[in-house]
Amino acid sequence: MNTLIYKFWKVDLVFITIAVGILFQILLVFGTSFNFLLLNVLPDDAFYYFNIARNIIEGNGSTFDGININNGYHPLWMLLLLPIFKFFSIGGVSDLSPIYAALSLSILLNLLSVIVIRRIMLLYTKNKYIIASCIALILFNPHIIYSSLNGLETTLMLLLLFLFSYLLLTIGNLDNTKLNFAFGIVSGLLILARLDMILVVICGYLFLYYKFLFNISNRNQFRLNINKVAIPTLVTAIIFLTWQIYNYKTFGIMLTTASVTGTYVNHFLTYTDNGGESIFVILKTMVYMFDRALVQLYSNLGAGYIYFAMLGVFMYFYFKDNSITGRLKDKSISPLFFVLIGLILLFFISASVRWTFRSWYFIPHIYIFITTFFFALIILEKEFNKFKSILSVILLLVITFYFISWEKDLKNREILQDTIFKAVVWQNDNLPVGSKIGSFNAGIQGYFTRHTLINLDGLVNASASEYMLKHEMWKYITEVENLNYISDFPKYFDYRYRYFFGIPAEQVLEKLELIHSTTSNGNTVGTYKI
Repeated sequence: MNTLIYKFWKVDLVFITIAVGILFQILLVFGTSFNFLLLNVLPDDAFYYFNIARNIIEGNGSTFDGININNGYHPLWMLLLLPIFKFFSIGGVSDLSPIYAALSLSILLNLLSVIVIRRIMLLYTKNKYIIASCIALILFNPHIIYSSLNGLETTLMLLLLFLFSYLLLTIGNLDNTKLNFAFGIVSGLLILARLDMILVVICGYLFLYYKFLFNISNRNQFRLNINKVAIPTLVTAIIFLTWQIYNYKTFGIMLTTASVTGTYVNHFLTYTDNGGESIFVILKTMVYMFDRALVQLYSNLGAGYIYFAMLGVFMYFYFKDNSITGRLKDKSISPLFFVLIGLILLFFISASVRWTFRSWYFIPHIYIFITTFFFALIILEKEFNKFKSILSVILLLVITFYFISWEKDLKNREILQDTIFKAVVWQNDNLPVGSKIGSFNAGIQGYFTRHTLINLDGLVNASASEYMLKHEMWKYITEVENLNYISDFPKYFDYRYRYFFGIPAEQVLEKLELIHSTTSNGNTVGTYKI
C-alpha cells in the first residue's frame, strides 16, 4: 500500500500541487467572510469594474454613476464581467453574487495559467520535483494570491501573458498557419486585457522579426517568411485597432480617462511640492519613484532573499564555463529574453515616467525571478547529487518567508476600506432619498450606495477628468453636477486635490459642513454637506 501511495505521489506530484493550490484559493474566497475579502483582497478599483459592468447590463451605458460616460478600464476584463452581471446580479446594496462569480472566474483563469506554465517548463525539463516546486512558488505566494483574486484584470492578463510566451517559444515553424493565427489572436487579446502590455507584445514581435527576417541569409527564404510573419501581425493589429477606433469614436480619446488623469495629478503634485518643473525635480522623482517601485516588487516576491540568492546561483553557473563575449555572439536568442525586455520597459514607464503604479502592476515581474529560479534548479540538479535535499531546504525557507511576508505586508492591507464601507452604510440610512454624493474614492461607495454616487477623481468619469485637467473641480461639483454631499478622507481636500478645485483649499473647506464622521481603526471618512 505504501509503495502504491509513493508511486502515485511521484507520478502526480505536479497535479497534486496544482490541486492543493487551487483548493486553497477556493477556500480563501468561499471559506472567509466578505468583510475579510474587503479588508484584504478586493481593492476599491475592483468596484469600479463591478459598478460599470452592472450599469452596462442595466442599460445605462459605459458609466460608473449611470450619468457620465467613461472608458477607465481595460476592455477585455470588462467584457468578461458583463455576462457575470447579466446572470448573477440582483442589483441593490446586497449584490454580492456577481463578485463571487467574478472571483470564481479568476480562480479558473489561475488554474489555466499554471497549466500553461507547466507546458512551458516541460520544454526545458521533465523533472516533476522542479516543476512542482516552481508551481508551488506561484500558487502559494501570498502576494500573487491576493493580487490574482483582486477582482481586476490581473488573472486574465497573466494567463494571456503565459500563452503569449508559450506560443513565442513554439512558433519556430512558420508553416503552421493555425499557430500563426493563434499567436496573433493571443497577442491582440493580451493588449486588450491590459493596455500597457502592448510593450511586451511589441518586444515579442521584435523577436519574431529578428528570428525569421533579420537572422537569415537566404533572400528567397526572407520573401517567404515576411508573408508568414505578416499573418500574426495583421491579426494583432486588427484586434487592437478595432478597440482603438471604437474607443475614439465613443469616448473621444485614444487612451483611458484613468491613465490620463492619474498621471497628470501625480506629475502636477510632484512639481508643485518641489518648487516647479525642472530637470532636477524630474530626475530626482524618476529615481525616487523607481526606488519605490523596486521596493514594491521586492515585497511582492514574498521571499526576496531566496529569489536573489537563486538568481546569483543562476548567474554564476551560467557564466562559469562560458565567457560573456561568447554568450553575446550566440545568435540563438531566447524569446523569453524579449518578453523580459518588455516587462522591464513596462516597469520603467510605470515607475519613472508615469509615476503611477499599484502593487498588482508588478505581479507579472515576479515571474522573471521565478524563471531564473526554475533554471537555477535545473543547474543545481546537474551539479549536486543531493539535489532533493537541497530543494527541500530551499522550499522550506521560501514558505517560511512567504508566511512572514503575508503577516507583515498583507494582513488587513485594505483596512481603510472598512471605514469607507461603514460610511456608505451610514449614508444609506441617514441621507435623504435621491441624494447626490461625490467622492474621490468612489468604488465601494458607488457599488453599495442607495443614492447617486459621482466619481470625482476622473478615473471612471470622463466629465470629471475634463474639469480636473482644467483645475475647475469646484465648478464641476457645484455647477455641473450640483452635488448635495461629498464623502471622503480629509486629506483629499487639504492635500491630494487642493490645487485642482479652482479656488483655495481653505475656501473649499469653509463651504463644506461636516455632518458625520465615520471612524474605524483610526481612520476617518467625513460626510460633508455642500
